[in-house]
Amino acid sequence: MLLNRKIQYNYHIHKTLEVGMVLKGTEVRTLRMRKGSIVGAYIVVRSEGLLLMNMDIPIYTHAIVNHEPRAVRTLLAHKKEIRFLRGKLQEKGLTLIPKSLYFNKFGLVKMEIALCSGKNQFDKRQSIKKREIEREKMSWRKSVMI
Repeated sequence: MLLNRKIQYNYHIHKTLEVGMVLKGTEVRTLRMRKGSIVGAYIVVRSEGLLLMNMDIPIYTHAIVNHEPRAVRTLLAHKKEIRFLRGKLQEKGLTLIPKSLYFNKFGLVKMEIALCSGKNQFDKRQSIKKREIEREKMSWRKSVMI
């Protein structure tokens, strides 16, 4: 499972969606070895569907013919979902960002994408403050239990 941990800190998440991915065999093998990065990746909506840009999947060392590490990859979603996302992205300040990448119980690669708007500096300070308060509550509960 690959996670984009910075998404909670940098963005307000409005809606999440699970989509599939079109991958080559060497890309899947590399992802099964838990290599790759979705940090810095983003999604654009085109007429042919959803395209994942700037995701890094390193080359598979044991393959004869390999894939391009930063290729544009196609995401699979229903037409209704794509139309919804296209409409939402026309609003000012919204973007699509990958939240996590994982294998489902059938062995298929799935990606959770989030419709987000960026946080400003004040919002980021608020989320840090909230996280610190939660951390103090947990440490206090542990000390009381002991």
